[in-house]
Amino acid sequence: MRFDAARDFGDVWTLTELWNALGFNGLSSVFCHTRHSIDVEALTRVMVFNHLCDPDSKLGVLCWLETVALPGTSLESIEHQHLLHA
Repeated sequence: MRFDAARDFGDVWTLTELWNALGFNGLSSVFCHTRHSIDVEALTRVMVFNHLCDPDSKLGVLCWLETVALPGTSLESIEHQHLLHA
């Protein structure tokens, strides 16, 4: 028998629902006019959720992302430099 590691989902899902209910998901239309081609709203959401769930540095955010399942976000493409730009 083999057990695979599971990703945390409950707190991140709740925060996602709250983020959407408060209208913060509309920030993507504001950030689309930046000079960067990254999704600033998604990266900001990732950093806010990290600070609420398990506060850490921007490098720590990358490690934290490996332990959570964040709905609607492509976690594989997030790099340290993207977090700094956001």
